[in-house]
Amino acid sequence: MLVAAMCACGWAAQPTADPAPADQAEAPQERSGAEHFTRAAEALKKAQSISYRVRYRATGGMEQYSAAVEADVRMIRDSTALGYTNGWAVRSMGSGMPKPGAERMEFDVAWIGNTVEFVSHEDKKVIERRSSREARSTAFSVANSARLQEMFAAKPFSKELAASAVYKVLDRRQVGGVECDVVEVTFSDRKGKSVWAFGADDHLPRRLESVIDNVMMTGSTVVELEEVRVDTSRPPAMSRSSVRVEVPEGYAEDRPAKPTPAASPVDGTKAGSKPTDIKVPEAKPDAKDTPLDEAPAKPVDDAMAQAKPAEEPAAAPEANPAATPASSEPPLTTGPDFDLRASTGGKVSLSSLRGRVVVLEFGGSWCLACRDSRAELDQLAERFASRPVSVLALSVRDKTPDVAMERFRNQNHKYPLLVEADATAQAYRIRAFPTYVVLDGEGTIIKVVPGFTKGETIETIGGFVTDHLASRRPGA
Repeated sequence: MLVAAMCACGWAAQPTADPAPADQAEAPQERSGAEHFTRAAEALKKAQSISYRVRYRATGGMEQYSAAVEADVRMIRDSTALGYTNGWAVRSMGSGMPKPGAERMEFDVAWIGNTVEFVSHEDKKVIERRSSREARSTAFSVANSARLQEMFAAKPFSKELAASAVYKVLDRRQVGGVECDVVEVTFSDRKGKSVWAFGADDHLPRRLESVIDNVMMTGSTVVELEEVRVDTSRPPAMSRSSVRVEVPEGYAEDRPAKPTPAASPVDGTKAGSKPTDIKVPEAKPDAKDTPLDEAPAKPVDDAMAQAKPAEEPAAAPEANPAATPASSEPPLTTGPDFDLRASTGGKVSLSSLRGRVVVLEFGGSWCLACRDSRAELDQLAERFASRPVSVLALSVRDKTPDVAMERFRNQNHKYPLLVEADATAQAYRIRAFPTYVVLDGEGTIIKVVPGFTKGETIETIGGFVTDHLASRRPGA
C-alpha cells in the first residue's frame, strides 16, 4: 500500500475580512475569478481517469474535530456508478488519525455509485455495503476525508459559481511544485471563505483551504493535491480493477448476497452473461445519467461534512427507472408500442413504423452524452434516408418537455424528438442513459447498446443496421 507523504504549503489561516460593500466594489472585479472555476469544471468533465496524492488536515479550532489523512486516490469514469459518486468509481488508499492523538490507522476504501467496499483490519475482512450509511467504520470515516468531493460532483463548483459569490484573484503560488492560479471566494452569508488553487496549465484543483472565522470558532481545513495525473483518452489507461479494493492474503469477504439471476432487460440472457449482439462501450465522460440541475455534493468545508455522505441528488434520474424484473418475468423480445408527441408535429407510434428498422435513443436534455450523440445521429439518419430506417430520440424525465422540443426544433436535426417517454423507458426496461434500442420491421428487438462513446457507438449501430438490411429477404 502506497502512502503519500506530503508537506504543507505554508498557507496560514487568516482571519476573514468582510467583503467591501456593493457600492464600493466594481462588479467586473467581483466576478473576475469565476473563469478559474469554469475552466476547472470543464477540465473535470473531459477527464476519464484521475489520480493524485492528497493530504487533509485542519488548523486552529477545527483541529480537535478533524482527521489528519494522507492517501492515494484513483478515479475512473464508470457509467454504472450513479448516485453518490455521479458516474465515477473512486478508491482511496492511505493512513490517518480520526483526531489528534489517536492511533494512526491504514485504510483501503472504494466508492462505486452508492456501494462502498473497504478493508477492515480488525475483522480481517473486505466488507461491501449497499450505501455509505451502512459502512460504519472508523477507518472508512477517516478515508472519506481524503477525497475532494468537487472532483466527482455532478456540477463541480456550483457553490463557487453562484451569483452570491464574491471573488478575489490572488497572486500565483507554487503548490507541490506546480504553478497555480489562486482565487479567494467569499459568500453572501459571510460565514467564512474558501481559497482555491488551480494548476495554471491543466486548471485542476491543487489546494482548497476552507476558513471559518466566527464567534464560536476560528480555524480552517486544508486539502492539498500533488502528483495529479489526468487521462482524457477513451478508454483511459487506468484499469477498472485498480479502483477496486484488493483482498489481503488471509482476509475473508463480507458482501451482500447476490440476487438470483434474472432475465436481462431486453434480451433474456442471464444476469452477468454477455450477449453476443450487445456491445457495452467503455466509460465516457458525460454519459453519467446525471441532469444538469442535479444538486452537487457539498464541497469540503469542515471536518464534520467530510465524514458525512453527500446529499442525494434532488432531481437526478434513477439508474434504474423501472423495477428490476423478477426471475419469473419472460425476456423482452418485442418492443412495446408507444404513441408520443413529436417535434415534427402530431404523434409517432411504433406500430406506424411497421416494416421499417427503428433506432431509438433513450435520453433527455439533461443527458450530456446525448448532446454529443446528436450530430452522429444526424449522420445516421442521413445515411439511411433512402432506406426503410427511422431514427428517433425519446426524451425521458425532462421537466419542461415543450421547451426541450422547441430547442430541438431550432437545432434542425434530421430525426424527430419524442417527448414524455418516461413510461416507454420503463416498458423497455431502460436502466442507463443514453441507451440505444434497434427493432426490426416486425417490432422485434434485435440490438441494445447501453451508453455512448463518441465516434464508436453510433458507427457500430450503423454497421449493424446495414448488415441487417442486407440480410432481409427481397421485398421484406
